[in-house]
Amino acid sequence: MTELDRATIRRDAATTLRRLGWHQGNYIAKGSVRLRSRRPVCMVEAIGRAVGLPPATLGRTKCPDVRLLPKWDAAQDLMNEIAVGLGWDPGCGMTQRAHLTNWNDRKGRTLDEVLAVLEGEAAQ
Repeated sequence: MTELDRATIRRDAATTLRRLGWHQGNYIAKGSVRLRSRRPVCMVEAIGRAVGLPPATLGRTKCPDVRLLPKWDAAQDLMNEIAVGLGWDPGCGMTQRAHLTNWNDRKGRTLDEVLAVLEGEAAQ
């Protein structure tokens, strides 16, 4: 990925979900560490991959490497935007990442709903 604008990140995250598959319960489906870059992912992980972060980076509370800060910040900004659109209140005591993870993992949630948030009219 070369651009970190939100529209590009959204598109690339949706493409990542279609390519790898969508997952609930963890950021990345369980399996071999060696193959984790090819396993199904949740929406948060798809956003991280879309900005070019290493697998599971957005699962951390802080950016692990100063060289990743522009990508980290772009992902955080988009997660804030999406979470607010899904009803997240920044003063509720839950991070936007936790809100998105809970939303992604809700029983009955579908890939189509996740893609709609990333790509749909409501996502603009």
